[in-house]
Amino acid sequence: NSITAVLPNHANITSTHIGELDLPHVPKNFLKVHTFNELASGSLLSVGQLCDAGCKAIFTKDKVFITYQQHTILEGSRNPTTKLWNINLTTPINSLNSVVDAPTMAERVRFFHASLFSPALSTLETAIKRNF
Repeated sequence: NSITAVLPNHANITSTHIGELDLPHVPKNFLKVHTFNELASGSLLSVGQLCDAGCKAIFTKDKVFITYQQHTILEGSRNPTTKLWNINLTTPINSLNSVVDAPTMAERVRFFHASLFSPALSTLETAIKRNF
């Protein structure tokens, strides 16, 4: 089932695919993720969903830490320009388990690009050439 998110400009966007975030210590039923084709510069993370799983979110002026059972599982920093929080994944992105029902190659490529948090195509090409 897709979900709808409201952007700061009040536009609605709808998720196109469902996957699972790879955080081994967090209960699996709290790791469901949705991809949005319209989010080209990053992805949204539901801090509330992680807190419902028993995680704690600690925000300071310029850092964020997500802990589970007293272990830091995610951390990031605040972008001084946008004031948004950038979370770094501590586990490899390529371990994302996804449900793909896209019938065409173009749709599959868009999905996998979005599941990698929409990097610049030149960055993706370099990573592929280096066997990442």
